[in-house]
Amino acid sequence: MSRRYKIQAKKHRVYDVHAVMELYDVCRNTVSNWVGAGLMPSKGQGPHLFRGLELNRFHAARRAQGRHNLRLDQFYCLCCKVAVSPHPLSINLWQTERESRMAGGACSECGATVMKLLDATGYERLKNALRPNANLSEIDERKEEDSVDIGTEAPLRVPEWPSMNDRIIHDWQLYAGRYDVKTMDAHLTSIRDFEDFLEGRCFSQVRDKDVGKYRTSLLAKGEMPQEDGGLSASTIRHRASHLAAFVKWLTKQEGYRRLSVTLPDYFDLPRQKMAKVLARPDKLYPSVEEARAMVQSMPNLTRAQRRDRALVACAFLTGLRAAALSSMRLKHIDCEAETAVQDAREMRAKNGKSFTVRWF
Repeated sequence: MSRRYKIQAKKHRVYDVHAVMELYDVCRNTVSNWVGAGLMPSKGQGPHLFRGLELNRFHAARRAQGRHNLRLDQFYCLCCKVAVSPHPLSINLWQTERESRMAGGACSECGATVMKLLDATGYERLKNALRPNANLSEIDERKEEDSVDIGTEAPLRVPEWPSMNDRIIHDWQLYAGRYDVKTMDAHLTSIRDFEDFLEGRCFSQVRDKDVGKYRTSLLAKGEMPQEDGGLSASTIRHRASHLAAFVKWLTKQEGYRRLSVTLPDYFDLPRQKMAKVLARPDKLYPSVEEARAMVQSMPNLTRAQRRDRALVACAFLTGLRAAALSSMRLKHIDCEAETAVQDAREMRAKNGKSFTVRWF
């Protein structure tokens, strides 16, 4: 099976080895090979943990390398579509009838056969390195060049400081397993934003004045236009609420109990400031007549077109979320009684909520 590793890990999450194996459908040895190839585990003692941002950076760098500019110890695997370093014991060297020099081995990740053509110098250096079972990565003497970042897509940047909080955030993820996936991601966004404000400082060193300064910065962003990095009032309230709940949990964990128990209170927002931030223009929304005209103008020749038309009509009638609408069945709708049922046992409902909707 071709493994392009285009799966995107959630950048704010922390993954243990087992979670990485499930995410990319690889074995434990493959994860170990990735660490040897440049994947950086999170700081701290204990089993390896990996931040999602680092996983994405590592695989993006491997895909960008492609078939060109391979180091002497690297082979391009046609199955994995990335550069790999096979185990030294699997590498074989031979010369063809036309005096071409070849090297082959087994991919360290999928086991497929990898080969490449060598010049005379590279052939001799690789041959000499295999005799004492030396580390193949040390035989390449080329200097790495920094990317000039040419193109339309911005390169994936990682924080300048190593995260000292990945292990406690991983523990919090286990605690937050009761939340919906999207809710957990929203909490992690707030936690990482607070960590960036602290410039990567360990959460065990957080003081009251740090939380006060962060609260001030949140309120300042509420008065800025969103084009310049400003935040809406809803985002500010949610971030303050998320961080207050996280810090309250943090003060009960081993190694963090010296934190002030009043830290969560410092995330409370002043009502006078929030009242100014709340002033937002009303959003425009279509009227019932406009919605009816839009549905009637939609094509209905094919089954897929009629399905799309029904989804749009149900969205206006019931007000359900997109995930719930896409998992709705005919049995959940009663046209005579003009009701729709959101059954969390059979539909993708947020927080497992079930209720009945009566449309107008």
